[in-house]
Amino acid sequence: TYNMPFWDVASALSLNLGLPQPVTFTAVYAGVCLLVFCAGCLLRGYWAGLLAVLTALAFEAGSVNYDAEQTFYAFFLLLSLVTLLFKFRDNSIKNNLAAGLAIGFSLLIRSPLFLLPPVVVLLDRFRSADTSRAFLLRSLVFLAASYALLLPWSAAKYPLTGKLSLLDERRSAPNLITSARGSIYNMEGDYLRLAGLNDFDASRGFFLREVAKSPGFYLSTVLKRLRAIFLFDPLLYLAL
Repeated sequence: TYNMPFWDVASALSLNLGLPQPVTFTAVYAGVCLLVFCAGCLLRGYWAGLLAVLTALAFEAGSVNYDAEQTFYAFFLLLSLVTLLFKFRDNSIKNNLAAGLAIGFSLLIRSPLFLLPPVVVLLDRFRSADTSRAFLLRSLVFLAASYALLLPWSAAKYPLTGKLSLLDERRSAPNLITSARGSIYNMEGDYLRLAGLNDFDASRGFFLREVAKSPGFYLSTVLKRLRAIFLFDPLLYLAL
């Protein structure tokens, strides 16, 4: 129950089918490049899409380490972006369903997009000022599709954990604790001992108490983390 299930299940299925890992990775990476191209085309046209995919290829060419899980997750993040762009162009039931499912699949890998669906609905509401029954139906379809895939995972975990939980709390615990302590990076080690805790579930309460105690300190940590992310590849972010 430490990880969300989709990556592990997909990896196991690939190995069970006898697919070589390089072949699987190449297929997923080709999908990433295709989605980068589609996103560029939808935003600024064909030449922007071509420039976007060439930039992505150049960026990856300078990379030494390839992380298959990161690439798999990137595919579904980009799929979420592309389907949302289609939804913003044509706010139909079909496009709402597709965008919701794309976000739902990404949540089965990692949970950063968990609060995005209601934000998207609010943006739709303010962008179009639509309060009709059709808008409510489209919004319900989008929200249901975004979260429905988490329900079987929560039900499968319940006999093991004894509680209903949609997300990967244990995986997020080290990051919550280290960020509350002012660290830029995550840590390998006994992070529960660092916080004086005995249980993973207490990490959220610890984080909230520390932030409430010193919000300015936490804000400075966020800014330091953003600076560290920028320094990973300044040219890429400046090009944006």
